[in-house]
Amino acid sequence: MDPITAVSFAASILTFIDFSHQVVCGTYEIIKSGSTTDNAHVSVVTTDLDEITKALNQRPSGYSKHEEALNTLATECQGVSGELRKLLDRVKTKAGSSKWKSIKVALHSMWKKGEIAELDNRIGKYRSEILLRLVLILDERQVSVQVELNNFQSVSQKQASDAVRQLANLRDDVLEKIESQIQDSNQSLSLELSDQLRLIKDIRNSVDRLLVPLVAPSPDMRVLKQLYFNAIYSREDVMENAGNGTFEWILKDGSSDNEQDTQSDENGDETEDEELASLVDDTKKIQSESRTAFLTWLREENHVFHISGKAGSGKSTLMKFLVDHPQTRVELKKWAEGKQLIFAHFFFWRSGADELQRSLSGLYRSILFEILKQCPGLIREVFPEAHAAFSKTGLGGSIDELFFRPADLENGMKLLISKSPFPGYRFCFFIDGLDEYGEDGVDGLDHQNLAKDLEEWATKDDIKILVSSRPHREFQEAFSEDLRIRLHKLTKPDILRFGRTMFREHKCFPKVQHFYEKLAAEVVQLSDGVFLWARLAIRSLIMAAWRMAPGRKDAENYLQKHLKNLPRHSFNALYENLLASINPGDRQKAFKMLLLVAEMGWPTAVSLTWVDQWDDPAFPTSYEIQPYTDDEIKERQATAESEVDDFTKGLLEITNSHYLDPDEKYNPFFDKGVQFFHRTLRDFVKQSKQLRDFSTEFPHFMGVEARARVLLAELWFAKSKYITDSGFWRIQNLFEGYPCGPSRDAQLDSLERILSYHIQAGCSGLPGGTADFFTSNWDLRPRSGTFMSFIHYVTWALEDIEYIRRRVSKNPDLLQAKDDLSLIVSASLAWGDESTMLKMCLDLGASPNEQVKLNSPGDETTASAWMIFCARFASAMISEEADEHKYRLCGKLEHFLATGVVDSNCVILIARGRTHDVERLPTHRISLQQLVQQLEPANGESLLKMMNGPRKGSLTILKDAWRYLFSSKSDSPSPEPAYHPFEVGHKSFGLKQA
Repeated sequence: MDPITAVSFAASILTFIDFSHQVVCGTYEIIKSGSTTDNAHVSVVTTDLDEITKALNQRPSGYSKHEEALNTLATECQGVSGELRKLLDRVKTKAGSSKWKSIKVALHSMWKKGEIAELDNRIGKYRSEILLRLVLILDERQVSVQVELNNFQSVSQKQASDAVRQLANLRDDVLEKIESQIQDSNQSLSLELSDQLRLIKDIRNSVDRLLVPLVAPSPDMRVLKQLYFNAIYSREDVMENAGNGTFEWILKDGSSDNEQDTQSDENGDETEDEELASLVDDTKKIQSESRTAFLTWLREENHVFHISGKAGSGKSTLMKFLVDHPQTRVELKKWAEGKQLIFAHFFFWRSGADELQRSLSGLYRSILFEILKQCPGLIREVFPEAHAAFSKTGLGGSIDELFFRPADLENGMKLLISKSPFPGYRFCFFIDGLDEYGEDGVDGLDHQNLAKDLEEWATKDDIKILVSSRPHREFQEAFSEDLRIRLHKLTKPDILRFGRTMFREHKCFPKVQHFYEKLAAEVVQLSDGVFLWARLAIRSLIMAAWRMAPGRKDAENYLQKHLKNLPRHSFNALYENLLASINPGDRQKAFKMLLLVAEMGWPTAVSLTWVDQWDDPAFPTSYEIQPYTDDEIKERQATAESEVDDFTKGLLEITNSHYLDPDEKYNPFFDKGVQFFHRTLRDFVKQSKQLRDFSTEFPHFMGVEARARVLLAELWFAKSKYITDSGFWRIQNLFEGYPCGPSRDAQLDSLERILSYHIQAGCSGLPGGTADFFTSNWDLRPRSGTFMSFIHYVTWALEDIEYIRRRVSKNPDLLQAKDDLSLIVSASLAWGDESTMLKMCLDLGASPNEQVKLNSPGDETTASAWMIFCARFASAMISEEADEHKYRLCGKLEHFLATGVVDSNCVILIARGRTHDVERLPTHRISLQQLVQQLEPANGESLLKMMNGPRKGSLTILKDAWRYLFSSKSDSPSPEPAYHPFEVGHKSFGLKQA
């Protein structure tokens, strides 16, 4: 039966039971008192009992055992009904009847026999059992309903997933095939074909808009996506794992000291090894003390534990080993004492191409991402503003990145740390390469401040941190000596194991198999515990062995002499030795490769195949724009891998990309890159006199111009569907440091040409596919669907004054606003510190009062360039970052006012919160003049003098702008007197970045 029927039926039984209980108790009172006052109601009671009993006869059929039990209870209740009726009939006597005394005697007799008590007990039992059965029936039905709901949800999710997949297939398979066929049929892209591709892109955009609500991420996921960056795991991904048995000692108990005194041969059989045992004995005491200290810290202690070691001693390899080894977490769970262990790690990497790999922002992003991914319940506490905004707005309703600027990340980290102790968590952070934090030339004060922050974090009850670094003074002084190991004093047995493995796994092994163990042991003695030197030495021995003729009789002596001739106390000297060993005919290519990687950090593997064209000023623009096929890409990558191995003696290596997002589709062009096999090589290449002398022979190869050609070539020969955001931003970052001049102008012209090609081809990976950056990064947005204007992009992002001047001199119409494109707006909202671009545009005749089309949710509107700037100016100046923007924006304000055609008699209306939370009404007001007076900028006197000149009237230009930015969609704001005066620094508004 369904729950409603069961409840109704059970209610009938309970009604009967309650009524029966009253009858029994009433009869007992009559018997006890002998009173006849209730006799008048006996007839009524009897009639009511008949009606209630009828309800029990209408019981439904049962399906479960609990429902059948309910029916059984109804039958038993009918039996009680009969007995009660007989009892009532016996007391149904007229008052004063001669039979009353006999009935009273009978009733007293019944009580003595326990008949009434028995009825009362039975009724109580039925009451309890009916309640129990009813609960079980409801629970049974609830489970059934939940199962049905789950099934329904699964079916709905599957249908939604199928719909998403079908739409995605339409977008990816059908449209891409059409695009590819059109491109392959005519690479020059006639006007008709271009129109077809534009139509296809419109269809693609429509499908994307349909997909957005179906796959919209949750607020938690939006926060995590903002914390994640493509290079977050790149350092550890490209590192080699510790060799077999290497570093195992650090996680083993003291009873296992001798377990590794044996060495596994290539077949895995353990044999007695006196050499290895001797090395283990030499380091046993210090190794045992270090292991005890480390394991005790893992299991019991807080604070910072410091792994110190010389350059190349294997610190990062050990850190990766500890991050990946399951025993690390086993030991840490003992420290967690029943709380959930939350583990996070970060590898600083100065040689990495992404600046986040060597910055505090990268550290904060990585740690917060790892923690909040495991503890999503903390997201709203660590990023309350972002989570609140994301909960109120859809994915397109806010600019998510604005909540995750460096100051927000630092504040989020502080909020997390401040919440310790945590009721259910304990946090452990592993941070590698503290000395790699910062750009080249970073001073010790920055490292000292970093160490101080880490030490402070680890004073909290539920936080501990493992760090590694070179033995720099700022780290040695900051961290406790009792919680430190010096790795270079502990690694000789590991170096021996690693060296033997390198020999056995190389193709030259048959030539050295009878004496390779002696060579490895000599390397250990010469290495002074530095893994990198040992690795380089064995690489050099392997290369020398590979060049030997098979069966050479003096092979062992030859290689021993080769080893003794290697520089011992300087990596640079050893690197110079390896460079000298490169075949003279291969040096030009090898040196170019080394210099390119030193300059660019992580070029694609494909780019190495252009090594002969790198110093050609006409490359790649003299080539036809013809993307490589996938087969051509694979062939070029194989060529690059072979040449790297042959030419650079292992100093460079091919690795998988760390630029690509894991969610991105197959991308063969950018999925392999080139890097140094160790971070110290980058410094060596930049300082090497041999390589500097070489670069002077090829002036067109070195410098920003050559790097620009390489990045342009990547755009030139990659298919549009393989172009990614990261590839585009790399070239933008390069041009930001490119000196102005004819060379830069030519490169910019080439960049415009290739970007136009990809946009026409429907490329969705370019951030400039729409005009977002021509107006504002805030809520003043251009209309959707506007295609990129390159000159507005250069004005906004690169601020190249001479390039813009040259383009405007050829086409003065560029100064006029067109739809949502305006050079004035692009120049006024540019992020650079200079305001000369804006001044140039105004001096050349651009009007600050021309109207620009804007986009708001569900509506289009217009505003003048002056109004847009004033809204941007006010929103920045009332935020907590006002000092950061004051110099730049006040300088631009002066240029606007100097034109004499803008009205400064403006009133700014202000509402609480960010512009994209929800609709709000303004509550406060401040005039532009009052705002400048309160800011007190360096040019304040000049600004106020221009504002105090003749006025054209009390315009309300900014009222409309601010209503658009901060208020509801009401027809008009409230009268001015209704608003409260606003003062800069008002902390209750939360206008951190309005």
